[in-house]
Amino acid sequence: MNALDEIIDGLYLGNIFSPRNGRILKAANIKYILSVTHDTISLPNDHEIVAHRRIEVEDYGDVDILEHFEEANKFIDTALLSGSSVLVHCVQGASRSASFVAAYLMQKRGWSRDEALQFMRSKRPAVNPNQGFLEQLEVYQKSDCKVTAESPGYVDWVKRRDEAFAKQMQEMQDTKVT
Repeated sequence: MNALDEIIDGLYLGNIFSPRNGRILKAANIKYILSVTHDTISLPNDHEIVAHRRIEVEDYGDVDILEHFEEANKFIDTALLSGSSVLVHCVQGASRSASFVAAYLMQKRGWSRDEALQFMRSKRPAVNPNQGFLEQLEVYQKSDCKVTAESPGYVDWVKRRDEAFAKQMQEMQDTKVT
C-alpha cells in the first residue's frame, strides 16, 4: 500500500507516514494537511506547510464523525482553491481519513456513499471505513450532506448508538452479577 494516493486532482489520502516525508509532500505540492487521528504528527522541516488541522477521532464505529464533516470540507476547499494540494490522513489511510474524503466527494460531486467509496477504491484499494462510519456516511447522504444536531437522521443515529452502548453496559453488568 502506498503512503498516499491522489483521489482527485490535488486531494490525497494517506497513512500516518505520509505527512512526515517532505520529499513526497513537495512532489505532490501538498501544503495543507488534515490529520484525522489522536496522534501528534511531526511535520518535516524541509517543506512549507501552510496549514495543519487535526480532528481527534478514534477508529471506532460509535465515534461521531458527522459533526466534523463541515469543518473538514471547508479545510479541503480552502486548500484546493489556493492552488495547493491537501493530504487527508489517519493511521492506515483506510477508515477514518477515507470516511472524511468520501464525505467531501459526496458533498462536492453529489455522489452517493457507495459511488464515492467505489471511486476511492479505484485509486486506493485499501479504503475500508468501519461499519459505524459507513452508517454515518449513509446518514450524511440521506441528509443531503447537511447535518446538524437537529437533523432527523443524525438524531436517529445518536439514539441507536446510545441504545447499543446502554445494552452493552447492561450485558456487562449482568455478566458480573451472575
